[in-house]
Amino acid sequence: MKRFNGIIAGWALGIAAACSVGCGGGEAESGHAHELPRVGLTAWTAGLEFFVDFEAPVAGEPVEFVLHVSALNPHVPLDSARLGAIKVDLIDGNGAAVQLTGLPVKAGMWKGEWTPPRAGVWRMRAELGADRAELGHVQVSADGDAAAHLEVPTSEVTLSKEAAWAMPFGLGTAGPDTVYSGLRLAGRWKEAPGRAVDVVAPVAGVVASAGAVEGMAVSEGQTLFKIQPEGTSQTGVHSEWASASAELEAAEAALRRIEPLAGRGTATRAELEEARLRRTLAVQSVQRLEPFRPGSGGTPAKAPLSGTLGHVGARPGSWVAAGTTLATVSSGGARFVEVAVPVDAADEVRAGRGAWVQGEQGVWSAARLVACGVVAEEGRVMALFEVEGKGGTAGGFTDVHLRYGGEAVACAVPESALLEQYGTWQVVVAESGEGYRIVPVQIGRKTGGRVEITAGLSAGERIVTQGAYAVRMVAMAGSTPAHGHSH
Repeated sequence: MKRFNGIIAGWALGIAAACSVGCGGGEAESGHAHELPRVGLTAWTAGLEFFVDFEAPVAGEPVEFVLHVSALNPHVPLDSARLGAIKVDLIDGNGAAVQLTGLPVKAGMWKGEWTPPRAGVWRMRAELGADRAELGHVQVSADGDAAAHLEVPTSEVTLSKEAAWAMPFGLGTAGPDTVYSGLRLAGRWKEAPGRAVDVVAPVAGVVASAGAVEGMAVSEGQTLFKIQPEGTSQTGVHSEWASASAELEAAEAALRRIEPLAGRGTATRAELEEARLRRTLAVQSVQRLEPFRPGSGGTPAKAPLSGTLGHVGARPGSWVAAGTTLATVSSGGARFVEVAVPVDAADEVRAGRGAWVQGEQGVWSAARLVACGVVAEEGRVMALFEVEGKGGTAGGFTDVHLRYGGEAVACAVPESALLEQYGTWQVVVAESGEGYRIVPVQIGRKTGGRVEITAGLSAGERIVTQGAYAVRMVAMAGSTPAHGHSH
């Protein structure tokens, strides 16, 4: 984790330094006596973010608009093929609309140009399929001097769209939720009925070796255990296997000798069949005694199908009866979780809303209660939940948060949105497409990957749900890059 944080820190410092150096030179490029400020407008729909970046417009002079369109979570650029259908309009105070002409230049980025006919205020609107975004107002100045003095809102931290797209990043909205006071327990992933197959002991005896480990991938026919059959003398069976092996070599030699003779008619068909039968019997004898071959380790117990090894019950040195289940092989991902619940909480679990279960990638998923009531041990009963999202590896353990005792809260965010600093908590608020503000918050209860915010944040505010640490590192670098882009 320290190494990862170091990488992000270095990346953030590099981004800040690069932007600090590369965002100047506006005066030389624009031809105005004063460098014109860059303006950014942002709008969010249910699934998309629209952010447009442009130089403060001057009447009669062409201005280039760079529109960035991103999915929200994960925060990735929209495919350029979809951007081809975008429509961008500027509407004046009388309601007359002018459609910008432009084209996608790469994923997530569309460029258009417009020459304002006069000074004034226009309203910008973007449409893409069912998504319609009112981006805000475009102030057109009468001359370059007025445009240079246009007041443009600034943010505490600036992170370019290109930088956000280049790393794991996500946006979400703080809002009302329900938190639960239910217990947080350890659960065990279980395969769905009929999808797990037992590996059984082929003979009674002592488990001589076991290379099976829970969660490992296995192939059909792979040897998982070796069992030394009971009631056998090592010296006797080794001698018997040696005799059978010698007989097999002799039988194969005899068959190789008589086959060409039978082909030339100098050996009878009966002699050929007798040689073949001798070899068949010798092969069967060797196969029967193979577990006792010196160095074989015993009778193999093999995987009945390819999949993932679940619970392993056999241990080296333990005695097992023939047919005993040694382990289970799962044919797919387990989507059931079994939890030992205290008896005094069983009624609340039955009347509750199921559970939250943490998947292998740290993502919490809702799970419904399938059964609850089988006594597992003194003071506990077993509860079985079916997970709605992606499951885990059969036999593995995971965190389970029981959903009962629910209470509505006004504001909650994903746990991934929280930043911890010296025992206090912060959240990164997205003010615009490239502008962010880090705010201190107070937290309450946690449930299923969500956490209650009791102060510092309001429902409806747009927040960074993934990548907040990188934003904080850019802020710590002490450089807030301007809106200059080299698209």
